[in-house]
Amino acid sequence: MVRHRTDRRLAPPLQRHRRGLRPPPHPPYDLVRRGALRGGIHRLPQGVAQAGAPARPAAADPPVRGRARPAGGGRDRTVRTAAHHRRRLVIELLLPADVSSAATRAETVPDGTLFPEEEALIAKSVAKRRNDFATARACARRAMAGLGLPPVPVLHGHRGRPLWPEGIVGTLTHCTGYRAAALARATDVLSLGIDAEPHGPLPTGVRELVTLPAERERIGPPAPEGTGEIHWDRILFSAKESVFKTWYPVTGVELDFVEADLTFHRTDTPSPGSGDGSPGPAAAEGTFTARLLLTDPALPTTLHGRWRVEDEIVATAVLVRPDWRERDGM
Repeated sequence: MVRHRTDRRLAPPLQRHRRGLRPPPHPPYDLVRRGALRGGIHRLPQGVAQAGAPARPAAADPPVRGRARPAGGGRDRTVRTAAHHRRRLVIELLLPADVSSAATRAETVPDGTLFPEEEALIAKSVAKRRNDFATARACARRAMAGLGLPPVPVLHGHRGRPLWPEGIVGTLTHCTGYRAAALARATDVLSLGIDAEPHGPLPTGVRELVTLPAERERIGPPAPEGTGEIHWDRILFSAKESVFKTWYPVTGVELDFVEADLTFHRTDTPSPGSGDGSPGPAAAEGTFTARLLLTDPALPTTLHGRWRVEDEIVATAVLVRPDWRERDGM
């Protein structure tokens, strides 16, 4: 399989980095991802400061499953309360009918939720890692049920990639106060990725590490925290996470942040306030396109996704159909 970069200026240093001959021109994707995401700073390059608001207490809601609706059935029109709407936690709104999703704000799950094989994977992990692992897999089991599948262990492969049952594709996400899973049949979906983040500015110094100059120009300067404005840098970060989760299972090649150039479009009508008396911006949503600078014949060079900001959460999703050559978008 032949892979090549459309931007040759990036190729030599990154290729040398992957061969282990020299360090990359900037901190690698995995280092920044682990630091700037997952609800806080775990480890960042020297000189990158830790910043961020205190975590919002999480309600102990059970996972709420998004139903895999019939392909021609349209969106569920049942009237719901604002609290129930928030418990859906955005992801279902970003995905098509043939994807089963589940989400929760719970930080822990009852003992016995995990299979023994899963317990063995995190036996020596710290409490936060165990909770993230367990709650995400509880969501995965709910999503399996939405496809009519029995519950099975979700183990992981190289670089922590979740291993799904034969004929199933899926993706997980977790941050402070939010966990979700989305699954689909491989006959319907080639690959998909979801991500969720707390809606706030990226920590000091991270924005320049994860964005291209053209992206920074398009999204503008960072929005001050607490003003109710949209934090486009955080949406961009989340969208790149979804892009990478979609790309890697198909190609087996990791992307750097500089290997995807994203453009965003807002599709709602902006209005001040949240509409329910709670702080923060109103729900905002839109689409994005990701132009990949590292190409592979198994995937299109441009991926399409959706984003939404609601209830202090940023959520993004990317999906590629098996017949993507005849399709455009989700």
